[in-house]
Order: sequence, then structure tokens, then C-alpha cells
Amino acid sequence: MGLIVALFVAPSSTGAAARASLDVTPDHGVYGGQRLTFSGAVGPGNQAIWLQRRGESGAAWADVPDSIPKPWTTGPDGRFSFTFHAPAMNAVQFRVVSRTAETPAHVFSAEHQDADVLVREKNPASVQWPGEAVLEPLPRGLAVDGEPYEIRVDTVNRANDDKKPVLLGRGVRLELRQPDSSWAVQGNGSLDSNGFADFASGKAAADGVYRAVLEDWTKYGDNVGWFPSLPFYFRIVDRPLTVTGLTVAATTQSSVTLRWTLPADPNRHSVVVVRGSAGGVEPTWATPKRFVVEPIEKPSGTLYTYKDTNGILANRSYRYAVYTVSADGVYSRLAERITAQTPQAKQGARR
Repeated sequence: MGLIVALFVAPSSTGAAARASLDVTPDHGVYGGQRLTFSGAVGPGNQAIWLQRRGESGAAWADVPDSIPKPWTTGPDGRFSFTFHAPAMNAVQFRVVSRTAETPAHVFSAEHQDADVLVREKNPASVQWPGEAVLEPLPRGLAVDGEPYEIRVDTVNRANDDKKPVLLGRGVRLELRQPDSSWAVQGNGSLDSNGFADFASGKAAADGVYRAVLEDWTKYGDNVGWFPSLPFYFRIVDRPLTVTGLTVAATTQSSVTLRWTLPADPNRHSVVVVRGSAGGVEPTWATPKRFVVEPIEKPSGTLYTYKDTNGILANRSYRYAVYTVSADGVYSRLAERITAQTPQAKQGARR
């Protein structure tokens, strides 16, 4: 049942009925169940009024059951002001009616509740070239064993940088799915002013399926029901060991040969060789190919030699970084780095 507060407006000096009108505030940016104020005028004064709704223009109007019967009446001049909860549907229309008149329709566009669960590294890996520092994020749903992280519940962000309204202080539960498909609470939090709730590493301490539950919101006369996120599949993985002993084995006017040592590591799936350039950035799991010279899948042996002939020119300086990558797409926390200088082009013989 909606929380109803009737507010009467003093009659006009003439006592004449005002022109039929309807204002709803706030008129946008609310969730279904938030309290709204309906104000305006409808017909002669001192009449009982109620709400009607329809799904689209041209459809038949139907009384809103929660508004009948209600102690709502217009003032002597036909004006009214009362509160009622926002519908949780888009494009639905409401109007205020009496026995003799009705207001224009108001079209609602309610916000849908959202709860997106994310893993955030507390100290994300950072790669360094002179003048550059680029973070290397992990693939979604992964944390690295032994490295601090937190679980973040995001309720406001969506496509096109559009933001949903924040219900500051709303309770949030982090839950873990059990073998019998029930959910066990792992931690409790509340939304901050940015619409986030953060949970420390210990709240998701093992592989499993988690979800965030937004609790009922009833402050300020609102009546927004609880909302669960989609299941969030979470795993704790190992970071691959980096290569060691990276050297420039040889250079020519059109090639650079690198050599490195591969430590024994069952977690390594591939090695990625990156050649830096002015303004370039480092690879991540999301965009590795843009900057990769060549991915080397499942390299074997201990000593590995790689020859780069891709657009190498004479008398140039080239920066290289060599990463190891796991099958999950996790990069080594640090890369081995080196700079190579190709020789000058030979001058033609004089006659």
C-alpha cells in the first residue's frame, strides 16, 4: 500500500475551479516504489479524487486499486496535492480523476534497478616506460592469489556514461551460492554517495558463485523492493612467472633478435613480445593484439630466441617488453624490458 499524505491548498479568492492540470515531482530519475508528489487541479472543489492508469495512449483507463478508497479530496478551488509511489514500468500513464473531471495524463519512465559485481585490485600491476605508467587490469571475475583485492557492487553506471540515481545508505548483502542452491551471506555493506558498496578480500575468499542483493529501501516514504544481481562467477588464480635474462642477441639493419630464459611454470600459456613506440601503451587482456609484435603460444624449453623482422629500419632505437600470460589471460605482474639499437645503413661505394 502506498504511503499517502494529503496536502490541501487554500481556495482561490474567487472560489472558481482551476483549469485541469497535473504535475508529478520528481518527474524522472526515480525507481519504481519511490514516493512522488502529485499536484494540480481537477474540476469543482471539495470532490473525492483517485488515480487511473493505462499502458499506452488509446487504451482504456483503469482505476488504481491502491488509490480507492483514499481520503483524497480537492480543495474548494479544485486543487490537490498528495503523495503516491512511482510505478515500476516504462511508458505507463497515470491521471487524477473525480466524478466529473480528469487531469491530463502523465507518462512515467521508471529506472530499472541494477547491481553489477566487480573485482577491483587494490594494487594493480603497473608497467613503466619513461614518461608512461599503464595499469594492467585482470579479466573479469578473477583475483590473483596473494594480491589484495576488493569486491565492488556498482548500482549507478550504465552505457553511454549515463548514471542512475543513488539511494545513499541502502543496504547491500554479498552472498555465496551453496551446494543446495541456497545463498549464504558473506558480508554486509551500504551504498556510498557514488552508488558503490565495497567488500574486502575476506568477504570473497574462495572460488564460487556470488551475488549482491540490494535490500528493501523504505526511507523518506519510499517503498523500493529488494533486488539481486546476476550471478557473479569468481576465481582466485596464479600469476605466471616472468621470463628472465632478457638480452639483445643480435641486430641487423632490418632485424632484432632477442633471447630470454623461461622458468618452469605450469601456469604459463604463452609469451607476448611487445615493441614500444612513441605514445604507445602496454597490452592488457582486453586489447593485447594492438601492440603485440607476436604472441608465442606454449613455448617450450628453457632458452628461447625470437627474431623481429616486422618493419625494422636501420639506425633506429626499439623498446621491447616480454610478458608471460596464463590461459586465463593474466599477464605477468612485471615484464622484462630492453632497448635495441639497429646499425646504420651502409654507404654506397664511391667510384
